[in-house]
Amino acid sequence: VQHERGAGGGSAPKSAERPMLLMNQVPGLERYSTEEGKFRHDVNMRPDVASREDYERVPVEAFGAALLRGMGWRPGGKIGVGANARHVEAVMPVPRGYRQGLGADDALVALKNAKKERRFIRPGEKRGVKMPMRAPAAKDGRRRHYHKVGEKLVEARPLTLEAGALVHFRRGKHKGL
Repeated sequence: VQHERGAGGGSAPKSAERPMLLMNQVPGLERYSTEEGKFRHDVNMRPDVASREDYERVPVEAFGAALLRGMGWRPGGKIGVGANARHVEAVMPVPRGYRQGLGADDALVALKNAKKERRFIRPGEKRGVKMPMRAPAAKDGRRRHYHKVGEKLVEARPLTLEAGALVHFRRGKHKGL
C-alpha cells in the first residue's frame, strides 16, 4: 500500500489504492486478538434484522431503485466507475412465446396454432389470426429481442420468401450475399 504525506506530516493510505477487502473491513477489529472477539465485534456492528414493517414501507416497484441508490447511483447519473462511467439507455426484453427456442418464428407458430383452433365467433368478432408483437428490426435488418423504452412494438409477420425479403446465401456461387 502506497502512502502520501498528509498536512500533519503523517502518512495516510490513498483510498483509491487500497484493496477492496481492506476498504470494506469492519472498523475496530485491530483491538481484538482472538477470532471469537473479532467475530463478536463484527456481529455487534451489523444492523438489526429487518422487520415486516420495514419491508412494507418500501413498495415493490421502488425496491430496485432503492437498492441502486444504496450502491451510490443517483437518478439521471452515470453508471460505472471512473473512466467507464457513462449514461446508458434502458432497454426492455421482448419475451419469446411458450416453448420457443432460438430461431423460432413466433408468427409462423401463431399461424399454425390458428389453423388447429376451430372456434365459433361471436357477433362483432372477426375470424383472423392475432399475430404476436415483436421489437422493430435493427438497422441492418436483423431481429432484436429487446426494445428501447418508449419504442413501440410492431406486429410480427411470418418469414416468407417474397419481393423485398432479406435473403442470406450460405452456399453456392452467391455465398455471403
